[in-house]
Amino acid sequence: MQNGLRVQNDFSFADAPVADVVVVTGGTSWRNEIDNPKMHAWLKQRHARGEVISSVRTGAMVLGAAGLLDSKRTTTKAPVASPEERPITTMGRLYSTTDAVEALVVDEGDIATGGSVTRGTQRSIFSSAILDRRCATRVAVNRALSGM
Repeated sequence: MQNGLRVQNDFSFADAPVADVVVVTGGTSWRNEIDNPKMHAWLKQRHARGEVISSVRTGAMVLGAAGLLDSKRTTTKAPVASPEERPITTMGRLYSTTDAVEALVVDEGDIATGGSVTRGTQRSIFSSAILDRRCATRVAVNRALSGM
């Protein structure tokens, strides 16, 4: 990474703990990760377990490659510097069963995608809203089960 920043993982795919929200970040590595079957299998497994999946910018490309965006609306990074193809255009070209749209955040219930780093605040609020809905659902179910 630039300026010597190092990112080290605390867990592998095999021992990563359960999460309420899994965030797939963007960046140039998406080009590698769209061909990473271990990443795709892990994301599908987490999604099947009921974990919410969220992406930041070009992280949506990885979700598309994993098949998690089939028949869903999605967004990704839109503006670019020439001569790069607009990622939103690339998304539509690579994943034709996905409806790629320019938006701040696209909410598909269990999957949320965001189009820009500056949209991080909106995505954080959105993720909090998802967690609040889940918490409210758990409280309602617990009350119903306890006879309240």
